[in-house]
Amino acid sequence: LELQSVKMKQLLITMSAVAALGLPALAQAAVSNTAWLQGTSLDGGSTDLRGTNPKLISWSAHSSIDPTAFKHSLVDATRLTVTKDGDYFVAATLPMQGAAVRSVDTLEVFVNDEAVPGAISRCTYIRNADGHSESSAHIAQLIPGLKANDVITVKTYRGSTENTRTDMGMASLFVELLDDGRNVFGSTSAGTGNANLNRAAGEEDMYLKWDGVGREGSAFSAADSAITLKDQGSYLVTVNVPLQGNVARASVGLSLLLGDPEDGDWAIGGLAQQGYIRNANGHNKASIHFSGVVNTAEVNTDLTIYLEQRAAAGNVTLGGKLASIFIEKISTDGLFHATATQMFNGETWSPANKDQVYWEEEDRVIDSNTFGHGGDDLQNIVIKKAGSYLLAYNDVLEGGNARANPRITVEVNGAEVPGAQTKSHYNSHANDHDEVSGSMVVLLENLAADDVVTVSAQQEGSGGLVTAAEPALLSLIQKDNLSLPAGDQSPPRFSSFSGDLDGFSAIIEDFGLKLDAATLKATLNGEVVDVTVDSANGVNSISYAFATFPSSGSEHALNFAFNDTGGNAHSMDFAFTVNTQYQTISPAVSMSDVNKDKGGFRVNLTQISAIQTEGPVEIHGNSWVNAEKQIRGEYLNPNDVDDDDNPLPYLNEADPDAWEGWSIAPVDVDYVNMNQDEGGNIGNFGEDQMFPNIPGWGDSTDGIAGEFLTALHLEKGFQTLGVNSDDGFSATIGTNFQDIESQQIGLFNGGRGAADSLFNIVVEEEGYYPLRVLWWEGGGGA
Repeated sequence: LELQSVKMKQLLITMSAVAALGLPALAQAAVSNTAWLQGTSLDGGSTDLRGTNPKLISWSAHSSIDPTAFKHSLVDATRLTVTKDGDYFVAATLPMQGAAVRSVDTLEVFVNDEAVPGAISRCTYIRNADGHSESSAHIAQLIPGLKANDVITVKTYRGSTENTRTDMGMASLFVELLDDGRNVFGSTSAGTGNANLNRAAGEEDMYLKWDGVGREGSAFSAADSAITLKDQGSYLVTVNVPLQGNVARASVGLSLLLGDPEDGDWAIGGLAQQGYIRNANGHNKASIHFSGVVNTAEVNTDLTIYLEQRAAAGNVTLGGKLASIFIEKISTDGLFHATATQMFNGETWSPANKDQVYWEEEDRVIDSNTFGHGGDDLQNIVIKKAGSYLLAYNDVLEGGNARANPRITVEVNGAEVPGAQTKSHYNSHANDHDEVSGSMVVLLENLAADDVVTVSAQQEGSGGLVTAAEPALLSLIQKDNLSLPAGDQSPPRFSSFSGDLDGFSAIIEDFGLKLDAATLKATLNGEVVDVTVDSANGVNSISYAFATFPSSGSEHALNFAFNDTGGNAHSMDFAFTVNTQYQTISPAVSMSDVNKDKGGFRVNLTQISAIQTEGPVEIHGNSWVNAEKQIRGEYLNPNDVDDDDNPLPYLNEADPDAWEGWSIAPVDVDYVNMNQDEGGNIGNFGEDQMFPNIPGWGDSTDGIAGEFLTALHLEKGFQTLGVNSDDGFSATIGTNFQDIESQQIGLFNGGRGAADSLFNIVVEEEGYYPLRVLWWEGGGGA
């Protein structure tokens, strides 16, 4: 159980702030021939990924495009239109989080509402136990032969029968037109020649056969399973392999082999293994993804993709889908590529506190005019040339406790890049499933000289020592900024819009023609409102704050009208719904008499375990109402009666002195970060402390119900609070801790593994407010 105390503050980002993080920096420059889109919601505004019907991702958080190659409007933000015939490289990332048990959410790319062969990701298994509640989907591949006015969309849908909610994070879409000068190979594969991809090493037909070539540049030739890399040098490689099979705890591994299959060399770090299949709750689909740079020292080196069984045996196929591969011969000018097996502070890739990956100088490829890297700070990659960089990352990790899942993030100057995450490292630690992997391809846009790029890891699921099974790969590839010709008349365009509880914000990006800020007029719900406009380097940031918080679910209509510097009039309509749920806290429940010299919590724990009941381990049944009943001592023991044969209350095993009647032994603590198991790091605050008086005098750790009492100093305005619990909780604010009519601000009514529940409040007046968190645990972890 975790709580925030008066003495210990944890800053949580509100939903509106998350949206703001998607806005670009004020040094704006689109990338030539590229669209870089980000979104935090589906079409219609929801973030809920449940449902088997495909739902469109809305790219409204950020839209940066080369207007000579793409069209994209925030009014219909789900659609990206290409304006030139050609081949396009596409990369998509979708982080997610939720309370689903054995769920998998699918990410798939479509063109003109037809699924792109090979462009599917299903590596998003969420177990929702031992703190594991996050995952991510990743795609990177070639889409050949698009025509002007073709429309690219990305959809998501549930790929298992589990119907509990999961929510999307910041999704990203990178699309790049590949001109004729780019040396590229792209193909799809219908398999290896044997339908079962999950076979032990050494059997025949273990290599994907490339029978759907969409583009073959001069640096390549392909025959059967071998792709010949004609030149020595560096190649960006991405591979996607969908999987399907009714095998409990299957995991197919992917390896990149350079040279002859009989005596070739495995590519450094060229592995992927995030395709775990549990075969429970309808979860029988998965996928494998690799993204990284491969270096060849010789000409005419064959590259093959090898698949083999890495966990439970059984039949796993492509499930009627196609695998895909993309390869590009890239220049070492503007390239940084390095490998890593260690973190800055040791070898574990699942630390309780975020640690940075330590990129080795061995096997490194670096353009020293563009990047700085060396000395004692090998975790840092320093940008020497301002611009935008495509990042490709891949790792393979092993170990940890069951259900470990390291979260990999990217930072610029220590701040996380929104959406740049891979969280597909779920490790079941059963049936030989001990290796996992992650990959991602994202754009780092508008970096400045002396910016520092890092990649970090942190425990997301269970703890334990997680190490690198093979070197992780990181590549940064410099991209050309958009350069418009003299006299260009491209109008300014909206590149971002978000609206929620705080108000709304938007960005208008200048091109050949610029915004005439003096003409800008914003009309909200039929009334003209005063907005703030900050302009710098061709970026015009517009913001408006509501005078009072609007109600949850309220709908708002907005119109922007303005002229550009060419005298042309523009108008665009937006609509948004306040999706943030919150409760208002009245000053009537504040406390006037508070001891401000002492912080912390009063803890009242109770326990009735099977040692007394001879029944289930929890008499309260993981129920909020019953946990309250236990706290009050209202459960009666039929085997312990008074002189009149009336049942007496059970004894409280969490009170060392409870030998006659129901009693509670209060304990004061500075903060709440408690675990029944010693040495754990289950929650958000680092090393756990032990529950007072647990195990109880019956030597059990089950059947607990307790209350945690404090006074919170709350400032006026919107705030987010959170409880991480195993099992459930009820959080209330009220003038009396025992008042059953106190305002309930948070609730998880049931049993679960350790997981977060966040809830929002709006405080009308600053003050001290009494907080009570009722918590209960049935069996298992606490």
